[in-house]
Amino acid sequence: LHTAYRRQRQMCIRDRGSSKSKPLSPYLNTVYDQLNEQIDRILGDFTPTAKVTISYQKLYKFVEFLCRDKMQSKIAATLFEKLDAFINKIADIIYQAYWDLGHDELVGRFVELATIIDVKVTALEKIHLYLDRTYLLNHPTKKTIVRHAMFTFVESCAGVDTGNGDEYKKDVLYQVVMEFTSILGKLRDGNLQFEPLLLRTYHYLHKMFYLTQRNDCLDNEIFSRQEDFYKEEQDTIITCLGASSGLSGCIVARCDSADEIFDTMYKMILRELQFWGKTDADDKFKLKIKEYAVENLIFDDFDKQAVLFVKPLFVSKN
Repeated sequence: LHTAYRRQRQMCIRDRGSSKSKPLSPYLNTVYDQLNEQIDRILGDFTPTAKVTISYQKLYKFVEFLCRDKMQSKIAATLFEKLDAFINKIADIIYQAYWDLGHDELVGRFVELATIIDVKVTALEKIHLYLDRTYLLNHPTKKTIVRHAMFTFVESCAGVDTGNGDEYKKDVLYQVVMEFTSILGKLRDGNLQFEPLLLRTYHYLHKMFYLTQRNDCLDNEIFSRQEDFYKEEQDTIITCLGASSGLSGCIVARCDSADEIFDTMYKMILRELQFWGKTDADDKFKLKIKEYAVENLIFDDFDKQAVLFVKPLFVSKN
């Protein structure tokens, strides 16, 4: 009796195994082919567009039908293979831009290419939302579509060591971060025309670094460059002020008289906070930005320097 039961169970197991490996029905096979055709169409050019010839709603249903037929793994593998190939090509374009373009132009090119990735990935996520939420989100080893795309991009842009101590590929994202902080210094100097470029650059850098859990790298670089900038600003103002009884020409661009120095510092801090208030940065980051600005611009070496720019605040102008 037990032997007969075991035979029957083995036959059931073989039947279930064979049903999993059986080919798709003609309808689902057509659906699968049409879905991949539309993915190829979306990733077929390097423009910030996601043109399809089948509605997004219908493509979403295609994905749902395939997932319900236990095709999740195959759909995800195909999608990620196509997406990785596209993102790797974008990374190659950014590398070329690093060698061919100037600093400001590199940041602008990065924004253009990051926008293209963002548009394409958003469209693919919309189409594959059923797959993303019912399969990828809770999978122990796989990432959601957006996170997978960001990891692929960051890793594609990482520097590669040849083993001889020379990198044949620079870490181009780090170069973009460096140029971003450099241009940010121009905004702090009052060149407000750079603000739109800076806002878009930070939006994409923030998204890439935070989704790949590398946010400390981005934040620490920003904090370090901010600290250097404001310490240098304070040193310049104080040194020039102490050079003569009046106000030296090297700070005329910022202050017309000594009693305007504190007001100028306050306006610089306010400009800094206004910029970060328009970004995706979290409250903890913004608070630290404020603390760094106040500490390094106003309170650095405060015991010695305060008398030079605080005293005029208490002197009567009459």
